[in-house]
Amino acid sequence: MWIDTQSALAKQAACGGNGRQKLYPPAAQSPSPLVRVLLPDSAVECVGTLEAYLARPIGRCLLGPSYAVWWHSASLNGLLLWDRPDEEHIHRITSALDAELFPNVQPHASLVDCRRVRAVDLGAFTALTEYVEQRRIDFARVVTRQALVRPEGLPGAAVAGFYAVLAPSYPVDVFTDPEAAFRWLGADRQSAVAEELDAIHATATGASSVVVALRAYIEQRHGEVTLKEAAHALEISPRQLQRKLRDASTCFQQEDQAARIRVAKNLLLETNYDVKRIAIEVGCASPQHFGVLFRKVVGTSPTQWRAGRR
Repeated sequence: MWIDTQSALAKQAACGGNGRQKLYPPAAQSPSPLVRVLLPDSAVECVGTLEAYLARPIGRCLLGPSYAVWWHSASLNGLLLWDRPDEEHIHRITSALDAELFPNVQPHASLVDCRRVRAVDLGAFTALTEYVEQRRIDFARVVTRQALVRPEGLPGAAVAGFYAVLAPSYPVDVFTDPEAAFRWLGADRQSAVAEELDAIHATATGASSVVVALRAYIEQRHGEVTLKEAAHALEISPRQLQRKLRDASTCFQQEDQAARIRVAKNLLLETNYDVKRIAIEVGCASPQHFGVLFRKVVGTSPTQWRAGRR
């Protein structure tokens, strides 16, 4: 669904300049309102029209029904996809991606986050393949490397196989965890940027209040909570909670697992607890179960993840 920028604007602070250097010639200005998604030490302005995005891409995000094209800084941009982007959506996305080929654009890293893609449309896949093929040489001049964050199941296989169909003209790697992808790209403040993408998606789907509240509640309980208990705490029915999560392209099990991993990461960094103790703290049946869950979500073992940050 499209974001209701008028109502969202009324609920947030008015937008102003972001202090970033303007690299591009001014485009025709649109009366389209802006919505600023704020996170610690960062701000991205989310816009609803291509014209507004192309007028100043850096520091902005173009929102659509199943996508967000974002440019966090001059050295990092990317694409966020969810649900089932169709061919029309891909044509809008590629029009926005052309901003990467504007004059004076510096070499930059790129992240394509497809974690929330439920299905792959053949027409959309073909359109994106043709677009990238036509601009292979141009993108090779400005994209230093690209990370793909894949979903699970068959959609994940299709996403991971994109560059098997089309050989990349720059280094590409595939991940299941966005923080690992950001580290590979060499991006600073990986967790903050990953959270910012989550906030952009939540804003676009209109499910932010419920999802944010649910995540906070599950973390407080260290993952030891049922759907019924969570719904009761949020003062909605279990069916309503499931529907809200589905609208946000997630589910209770996914949120439960993600919350356990967030708590586990904090314990790994901030305590000297061994893996067995942390497994108990996050409600896993055994250290083995915890290790399997952690590796599934993060892509490495808890011990390896901790060692890489100490």
